[in-house]
Amino acid sequence: EVVKEKIEMVFAKGMDEIEINFYTREKKKIPYHFSGRSIRIEGKTYLVGMGIDISKRLSAEQLAATEFKEKEKLLNRINDAVLSFDRDFIYKFLNDTALKMYGKDKDDIIGRTITEVHPEITGSSFMKSFEEAISTMMVKEVEDYYEPLGRWFHARAFPSENGLTIFIRDVTKKKRIEHETLNLINALQSKNRDLEKFSYMVSHNLRAPLANILGLAEIIRKDQERNEEYIEKMVYETLKLDMVVRDINSIITVREVDRKQNETLRLHEELEWVLDQLVKEKESSDVAISSDFKNVNEIDCIREYVRNILHHLVDNSLKFRSQHVNLTIDIWTSDEGRYVGLHVKDNGLGIDMSTYHEKIFDLYTRFHTESNIPGRGVGLNMVKTMTESLGGYVAVESKLGEGSIFTVYLPKECQSEK
Repeated sequence: EVVKEKIEMVFAKGMDEIEINFYTREKKKIPYHFSGRSIRIEGKTYLVGMGIDISKRLSAEQLAATEFKEKEKLLNRINDAVLSFDRDFIYKFLNDTALKMYGKDKDDIIGRTITEVHPEITGSSFMKSFEEAISTMMVKEVEDYYEPLGRWFHARAFPSENGLTIFIRDVTKKKRIEHETLNLINALQSKNRDLEKFSYMVSHNLRAPLANILGLAEIIRKDQERNEEYIEKMVYETLKLDMVVRDINSIITVREVDRKQNETLRLHEELEWVLDQLVKEKESSDVAISSDFKNVNEIDCIREYVRNILHHLVDNSLKFRSQHVNLTIDIWTSDEGRYVGLHVKDNGLGIDMSTYHEKIFDLYTRFHTESNIPGRGVGLNMVKTMTESLGGYVAVESKLGEGSIFTVYLPKECQSEK
C-alpha cells in the first residue's frame, strides 16, 4: 500500500522517493532507497525508477548512533562538564554535569551560540582561551573566577576540524583550600616571628634579675655585715623575676581561646565594668570619658578578652596623659562589615610613629622614659595577642604630643584562631 501511494504521487507530483525493505525470492529483506520520476514518451506518461541497496549505509548509521550513545553515557558519568561546539561556537552537545551547572534544558541551549546563552562570557579569559584554541588548533587551559556563577573553574579546550570540545571542572573548593592554606602559612610565619621576638625578650628579661640575684648571693656569702641590705635587694630582684614569669604565663594563657565560650555582650556594660575597676586611676587625674555605641553595641565574643582589651586601652590612655591639657578619652564603635570597630581616642602624650611604628606591640617596649609613669610595656602586647586570638586585628594612629587612636577590629562572631 505504501509503495502504491508513492507511485501515484510520482504521477501526481512528477517525482517521489521512499526507503523500504526489498524482499528477494528467498524472502530475504534488504533495505533499499527507491526514487521515481515521471517522463513522457511519445505522448504517454511513464515512471522511471531506481533502487539502491542502502544496507551498508544504514549499518554505518546504526553503528555511529550506537557509538554516540555509548560515548554520551560515558561523558554523562564523569564529574566534569563537557561542552561541544562547532567552529562558530554553536552548541552541539552538553553532558548531564554541564546541564546541571547551567540550570537549563538541553533544548534551550543546543543550536544556539555560546554568547547567546552566556552574553557575559564575551571578553572573559575563558572566551579568549577558547577562541585561541580554535585559531591555533592547540589545546588551551585556563583557570579563573567566573563572576556570574560566583565560582572558580578550570577549563581545557580541545580543538578539531569540526569545532571545539571543552572540559570544565569546578575548582572552587580547591581554591578555597589553597586560600586557607596560604592564610595558615602566613599566620604560622607571623607566629614564628612573634615567638622569636618573645623568646629573645623573655630570655633578656629573665637573665638580668637572675644575674643580679646570683651576684647578691655571692656578696652575702662574702660580706656578712651587710646581709640585710643585700637580702632586701635580692627580694626586689626576685619580685621582678616573678613579675616576668607572671607576664609569660598571662601571654601563654591568653591564646587558649578554644577553652572559652562566646557570650552576647553589650559593649556599654563592659565599658562600665572596666571604668569601675579604674576608679583610682580616674580620680588621680582630671579626665573626661565619653562613649558612643549607637552603631554597634552587641557582639558575640569572649567576655574576659573584651574586658581586658578595653581595660588595657583605657588604662594606657590614663597612664600616658599629658600634663599640659585636661585628658579626654573618646570611645565609640563602627560597623565594618564582618567586623566591629572599637575605637579608643585620647589627647595624651602620643607616640613617635617614625621611631616605634614596628615596635608598638612588642613586649616590654616603652615609648616614654619618664620614671613617674607606671607600667612594664605589656598592655599593648596583650591587646594585640587577645585581638588576634579572636580572629581580629589592631590599627594605630598617633602623633607625638597630640594623642593616639587605637582601633580594635573584632569579628561580629569571635572565633578561636585555628
